[in-house]
Amino acid sequence: MASTGCCQEVNTLQEAAPRWKALLSAEWTADRYRLLGRLNGYGSTVRVFNFGGGFEPRQRYGAETSVDLEGAFDVTGSLTWTAGVSNLLDNYPDRSDAAINYFGNLPWDVLSPVGINGRYLYTRLTARF
Repeated sequence: MASTGCCQEVNTLQEAAPRWKALLSAEWTADRYRLLGRLNGYGSTVRVFNFGGGFEPRQRYGAETSVDLEGAFDVTGSLTWTAGVSNLLDNYPDRSDAAINYFGNLPWDVLSPVGINGRYLYTRLTARF
């Protein structure tokens, strides 16, 4: 392929997004309680970068898996407290090769389906009026 810049854009549309995504979700509800679990799976991706001058490094990133859990409790009829964890297994994307990580400044690809921050804990209070 010629080094005209076209290859990087074509790659972004054709190979940089996973070819498949699988989602398994389960929810359990009883009276004032709710539990939610999600298992997310993403296929591998390939990235091509055009730095000009014929230099177009290519990297394959492996498939990724993420597990999310959430629990909610209805404190009152109009107030719900929720706590959860995204990426329970603390999974990180594959690191970018030295040829494309901009001297270590961007160690992970920005298009990765799992975040670069690993596990994320949260809580939320919802009021309904």
